[in-house]
Order: sequence, then C-alpha cells, then structure tokens
Amino acid sequence: MNKHLEKAEKFFQKGKLEPALDEYLLAWKEDPSNDSIVYTVADLYQTMKRGKEAMECYNYLFEKALERNDPQKAVELMRKMQVSGTVEPAKVMRLAQAIEKARPDLAAEQYRRVMDSHGEQNPDLKLECLQGLLRISPGSLEVTRRVAEAASKLGKREIARTTYQKLADQMLQIGKWPEAIAALDQVVRLDPSDLPAQIALAKAYLKNNQPLSVLELWEGEESRTQNAEVAKLLAEAFVAADQPEKAELITWRLAAQDPEISRGLFEIARGYFESGDGAAFEGFLERLRSEEHTSELQSLAYLVCRLLLEKK
Repeated sequence: MNKHLEKAEKFFQKGKLEPALDEYLLAWKEDPSNDSIVYTVADLYQTMKRGKEAMECYNYLFEKALERNDPQKAVELMRKMQVSGTVEPAKVMRLAQAIEKARPDLAAEQYRRVMDSHGEQNPDLKLECLQGLLRISPGSLEVTRRVAEAASKLGKREIARTTYQKLADQMLQIGKWPEAIAALDQVVRLDPSDLPAQIALAKAYLKNNQPLSVLELWEGEESRTQNAEVAKLLAEAFVAADQPEKAELITWRLAAQDPEISRGLFEIARGYFESGDGAAFEGFLERLRSEEHTSELQSLAYLVCRLLLEKK
C-alpha cells in the first residue's frame, strides 16, 4: 500500500485534515492514474469548504467518466460539482446529451435544470434544452409546442416550421382540430408556398366547420387553380358556405381534365336542393344533363335526381 495513503488515513482518523490532505496529494503524485485518490481528495476539499479545489477535482473525474462512456459515474460527479459550486451550462448540456439514450430520466432532469437557471437569460440555450427534451419524449405535445414557439421567437424558421408541422400531425391524428389548425396556420405563415400544408389546413378547417376560413385561405383561387385537390376543397367550402353556384363553376372548369372532381356534383346538387331555391336546383340539373361529358356524368345526373327526390 502507498505509504502516503497510510499516513493520510491515520491523519484523517485523528481529524487532522490538513496533513491528511497533504499526504493524499503526495499519494496521487506517486500514482496519478488512481482515480479513487482524486475522489477522496475532492471529498476532503469539500469537507474543508474549499469548493474551488473540490470542483477542479470533480471536473477532472467527470471528464474521464465521459471519455470512458460511464453515464452513471458522470451523473454522480455532476451532482457533486453542483453542490460544490456553479457548473457552467455547457458542461451540464454535454452530460445531458451523453446520457440521453442510457438514462433519459436523468438527461431530462439536467435539461430542466439548465432551463430553470439560464433559460430566461439565454433563449438559444433554452431552445437547445427543449430540443433535447423532445428527443427524449418525441410524443410530448407540450414539449413539441414549446420547441416550435421558441424557435419561432428566435427566427429559426426551418426548425419552427418542421416542429409546427409535427405538432399539427399529432393533433390531426387525435382529432384536435382547433389545435391542428393553429399549428398548420403557423406552418403556412412560415412558408406560404407550402401547398401540402395549405391543403391540410383547409381540410382541418372543414372538419372544424370553418368553410369561410378555407375561402379566405384561397381567396381568388377558385378562378385560377389547376390543382384538383384545391378545387375539391374550395367546392366543398362553397357548398358549406351556402354558395353552391361558385362550387359548380369550379367543378365544371376542371371536370374535363379530372373526372374525379365531377363526383363532387352530388354535394353541389344537395347544396342547391337544401337552399330551398327550386329554380336554382332545376337549373343545375338541366345544366348537368346538357353538359357534353361522359356517360358517367349522365348517370350521376340520374342518381342525383333519384336520391334527392327520395329525400323529398
């Protein structure tokens, strides 16, 4: 056994901390790879209220624990350092990132600790912490929302857009239409050219009984869109908003190039029928019969008449 260790332990048992520390330091000098000596020295510094020196020793051991991928030891040493003094947030973040997979609960604890202590003063650091929490709990609606909002405030448009899109997808999956609408609205604001997001937003509006919002989203598009899905959604919105005549115009304009659109004619007919305007309904049926389309449309005209007459 190292003779300095023997002397150090005897001094320590007698409560003579200074000479014990001197002997431990000499023992460490003779055996620099012995981490247990460093740990003892660090604890002794802590007992002697010498926080700076304790912190240096714990930090030395902490870095070695990270190097050898020992998350449990790294967490233990981090807690020791946090007792000894203030630990720089970058070091806490390194620990959290290193243990995300092995100890997600402890990683989350460290991310929250950094947010609580530095998040308000450092929004970028707060976002980084929230992103770490989201990696740990990717299904958390609350964390997803917070990441999106934090990224948006910082002007990190791509992070905000993709995260709002993720939030919208989660909300759509569970049928939370107002929340999905709010998230999709942010996606569209961040990237006005994102047509799939616009289409998803229009569908959510219709699910939430907001046809006028669809018409506002695509104001003027009824006369120029060449997108079949946009046309279908606009037609559906016009019918729901008691404007079947505008739905009809869109449908006839695009029916020739996309026969699927013509299937919306039944909803348009029902819109005319339920409006109580018999002349408008009869006029629509006449136009439907006279249009030079396929026999599919003529069959549809017959089906529309039969079903609506049955309802009547």
